[in-house]
Amino acid sequence: MSTIEATPTVPPKTLATEPNKDFMRASRSPESTVTAGSTDQNLDMVRNILFGEQVRENEKRQAALERFVRVSVNAWTEDTQRRFDHLQREIQLLKDLLQDETKARRDDTQLTKDRLDEVGRQLTDLDKKQKVTSDESQGLLQKEVLRIEQSISTTREQLQSQLEQALNQLRQDKPDRKALAMMLQGVAKQLYDGVKE
Repeated sequence: MSTIEATPTVPPKTLATEPNKDFMRASRSPESTVTAGSTDQNLDMVRNILFGEQVRENEKRQAALERFVRVSVNAWTEDTQRRFDHLQREIQLLKDLLQDETKARRDDTQLTKDRLDEVGRQLTDLDKKQKVTSDESQGLLQKEVLRIEQSISTTREQLQSQLEQALNQLRQDKPDRKALAMMLQGVAKQLYDGVKE
């Protein structure tokens, strides 16, 4: 659309006649009102002849300017509305993405918390089982130590008893020194006598 770039010209006002017109109308008598009315019509016709084309041209320019302003405002409004709608869509998209991200992080956090709770429970159970196993192992170890100690004690007592019996047997079975010396002297004498012959 082409814009009219002419500066509107304002018709010169007849300052001398128009302000006095009301004063003259008020001061005239009813007879002179008829002649004043026709004078006004004549003045209007003269004005129309002198300034009518310029007034019409100004009105055209004003109408064109109004159309230009209206079209520009409408285009600006549509462009602004389009940008605003686009911005609203972008904001809504970012809001949805943020909500999805927040939900995903919340779910991940909850899942991690659940896993940590489960691992904590498993560690507690393992600790309890280890403690029970340790107590059982310690009890079994103590029982085994007691059994081995009893076995060693029994074996020692048996060995001591057997040793004492063997000592007693040796004491009973040992030859007397004097008898042994005499017997050896007798053997030596027999050997000596056998060598002489």
